[in-house]
Amino acid sequence: MTSSTIISALLTYIPAAVTAIKSQIDASNGIIRSVFLVGGYAASPWLFGQLQERLSPLRVTVNRPDSQTSKAVADGAIGFYCDHHVSARMSKFMYGVEFLRELDPSDPDHIARKEKLCELPSGPKLLPDAFDCILARVSASLSLEDCQLIGSILHRV
Repeated sequence: MTSSTIISALLTYIPAAVTAIKSQIDASNGIIRSVFLVGGYAASPWLFGQLQERLSPLRVTVNRPDSQTSKAVADGAIGFYCDHHVSARMSKFMYGVEFLRELDPSDPDHIARKEKLCELPSGPKLLPDAFDCILARVSASLSLEDCQLIGSILHRV
């Protein structure tokens, strides 16, 4: 398959992707300002550039990982095989995610930020700028056995 054939095929999908992103932005009343590319296509400079070019007029930034993440599982498996004497994992950073929190009319902080309210078409009234900590910084996190237990539970879900 030639590069022009691939580009021709991708050119049909980029407008669809941009339309889908625009509908998400509209549904969030403009709160969405970032798009993250993941997986193998995130490594494509051409695709990254096309999306940046088409989303920049909407003031939306396009982001992707700095390194090759498509081989992260393989790298981790090799590392574990070579040195699997880990008894606990320690986090150097706090990890978490920003999310939209449902409006609580009895919470004064929520009322103070009511002008940032975003109402979804499905009904919920949400406030931006919430942060949910997944793993706190420099805390003894999970032992190897705990990680294996959690992994086995997640595989069943």
